[in-house]
Amino acid sequence: ANNVTIDLGASEAWTPIGNWDHPFNGIFDGNGCVISGLTADATHQNYEHIFAENASVGNGETYGFFGIVGGGDTLIKNLTLKDVNIDLSSANNVGALIGYVPNNSKFQETSVTEKWKNDSEIGTHKVTISGVSVTGSVSANSHVSGFIGKNYSSGDISFSDCHNYAAVSGKVGYIGGLIGIQNNSS
Repeated sequence: ANNVTIDLGASEAWTPIGNWDHPFNGIFDGNGCVISGLTADATHQNYEHIFAENASVGNGETYGFFGIVGGGDTLIKNLTLKDVNIDLSSANNVGALIGYVPNNSKFQETSVTEKWKNDSEIGTHKVTISGVSVTGSVSANSHVSGFIGKNYSSGDISFSDCHNYAAVSGKVGYIGGLIGIQNNSS
């Protein structure tokens, strides 16, 4: 395992990996790295770039190390998110690891996603999270979790050797350790 620590620090505005036009999919192998200090708070939440681009289904706010995951199978493994400090009181779909995993129908026809209409690889078929741990705190309005804020995928999702030690809270509801809200029918 690689013992490299990447310190994002409180002064860094992290732009989530993956948005509606370019959702993350494929393999992300952290190789044992530690991402320390992923921070988003009231001083950041009005900065458009901190959330995944374009409006998500809901209130248009999606935040996590990965913003939108979709467009094919995804494997995220061997990673530690340490001392996470996410406090986005007006945001929904917030997870320390992933903000939102939508299903095929949630990808709207935009200039980029238009080409996806008849592509069998569109949407999220399988998400696998393995060997990931999270510490710190995650707080938002709704759909809040240490791992995935909102999972509306009709595909398979699995966790193995994962640990959420982060304190998770929300103002409205739909709060969980692994997934804030789960719906396989939308």
